[in-house]
Formats: sequence, structure tokens, C-alpha cells
Amino acid sequence: MSLVEVLVGGAILVAIIFTLTAILLDSLQIRQRMEAKTSVQSSARLSLDKISRDASAASHVHASYTNGSFDVNSGPNSLILGLPAFSSSNSDLGADDIVIYRVHGSTIPYTLEKRVYPAPGSQRASSIETLSNSVLLMEATYFVRQPVNCDGVTLQFFLDATPSNTNIQVVLNGTESSLTSANANYNGIDNSVTFDAAPSLGSSVEFLYEVDPQDYADKVSLVELNLGMQRYTINGSGFTKSNQFFSTTRAQLMNN
Repeated sequence: MSLVEVLVGGAILVAIIFTLTAILLDSLQIRQRMEAKTSVQSSARLSLDKISRDASAASHVHASYTNGSFDVNSGPNSLILGLPAFSSSNSDLGADDIVIYRVHGSTIPYTLEKRVYPAPGSQRASSIETLSNSVLLMEATYFVRQPVNCDGVTLQFFLDATPSNTNIQVVLNGTESSLTSANANYNGIDNSVTFDAAPSLGSSVEFLYEVDPQDYADKVSLVELNLGMQRYTINGSGFTKSNQFFSTTRAQLMNN
């Protein structure tokens, strides 16, 4: 075998190895991206499931909570829930266990944590749990779900709280629609909703509207949560973004 043949053969072998290496690396990158996507989706869904379960078990929302140097207010980035406290013998203590979900940190990605502050004598344990360190945002929106009695005559209904905006929804016999679609309008002067035609006798009518939890925490009956997460992976130059995932859930409070 001549030197030329050896060199040609070596070059072909190098090319084959290079191609196979590139294919392998590409396959590994695809697998990492898929794993990252699955991981961030799973993390977001598990976190939302926890929040939703606690919100559904809560009797109401608290506007604020203080424990020593820790102080927090309910708002877009923090949700303070009051869950009925029970003793080890399952007796109702007539008090609240405080469960807090909040996002904190100075830069993205933020940290989502759950804090539990049980009432004295409660069977629930005190805890601080980090749910995720890959949070882009948490947006909690607070709603009043107000049912009204329909007599077939009344056109005007007064709201129990002042809405944060005029995006008021009408839930008529289980179907949610806008004021316009329901042939109704909102009057901010007297805080009322007026229909063009009175809802028929016996109709199920509810108004669903957003409120500020600092003003109407005791009236909040439904919480909507939008959670965004992002998976960060490490490459040769440091952190790089890989996958983003956003999910929204609604939770009806237990006593509303």
C-alpha cells in the first residue's frame, strides 16, 4: 500500500469519525432539549397543582401576614391563603393555618416557595419549601364571584366590591360571557350592572370580576394563577436558556 493510499484512507476515516461524532452530539443535544422541556413542564404543573389544591381547601385569602421579620402582602407575586386549622384529633380549632406561595429574587430566574405557618395546636406542620428555582413569573389574579337573585323584573344589580377594571364577566346558567355579549353594561358611579332585559325568573346569574386583594381579601372567591418557568442549562460559556413554559389555572375557594 502506497503512502498516498494510506493518507487517503486516513482522511476518509477521520471524516467518518467526525460525521459520526457530529450526529452523536446532535442527538445528545436533542435529547437534552426534550428532557429540559419535560422537566420545566412537569415542574410548572406540579407547582400549580399544589397551589390549586391549597386554594381549593382555603376558606379565604388574607391581605397580609407577618411572622417576626417576615412580612408579605397578597398580590401578583404572593398568595396568602387561610386554611381551616384542625387539631390532631380532627377538631376544628376555629383558626387559620396560613399557607403562602410567593416568588422572590432580584433577577430572573426567580424562586417559587411555599411557606406554612400553622395555628397553635394545629396538626399541620410548619415548613418552608422551595418549589422551583427556574421561575420567570407568577401572576395571581383575584376575583369575586357574586351570585344574584333573579325575579324576572329587576334590571339593575349592585356589586359587593369595586372591580379593578371593567372586564366584568356574566355567568348566566353556567355560561361565562362578557357584559356586551350578555346585553348588559357597568356603571362605575354607583358600581352596578344593568341588563337591557331582566334575566328570567329562576335564572342562575353570577358576576365574576377582578378585585384588589388589599381592599377585598375577605370577598375573594376565586384565584387565577399564571406561572411561567424557564429551564437553564450549562454550556461552555455558562448558563443558557433552553425551554420556556407557561400555564394558567383557576381555583375556587372552599367556602365560596
